[in-house]
Amino acid sequence: MVRRQEAAWAYLFIAPQLLGLTLFILGPTLATFVFSFTSWDLIATPRWVGLANYQAQLNAPVFWQTLRNTLVFAIGSVTLGTIAALLVALALSVGLRGTTVYRGLYFLPVVTSIVAVSIVWRWIFNPEFGLF
Repeated sequence: MVRRQEAAWAYLFIAPQLLGLTLFILGPTLATFVFSFTSWDLIATPRWVGLANYQAQLNAPVFWQTLRNTLVFAIGSVTLGTIAALLVALALSVGLRGTTVYRGLYFLPVVTSIVAVSIVWRWIFNPEFGLF
């Protein structure tokens, strides 16, 4: 009985996330998949064309060029990004001279965004000049 009640509370707590996932991710993804099999100009009624859209894309030379460019970019950026991250991590963990300065510079964007947000909130709730 206790397990069933806990499960009911769990489902109640995850219901908003599941609703948002369904409405904003799964629904549009499914609709896009279905519309990819139609010819539709958003004014007239959609006309079912089956795999003709995919066949047209596979026969277009720009598709293959775009696919190649995307793969080269993805593989290159992942490879170079991973190597660069490993080199920075290695350099910061070895204990070279100035490591503390480099660590500080590396985390400076994280710290400055937190400081900026806190300053804005302090201004908003300032009793004399703030908005609230």
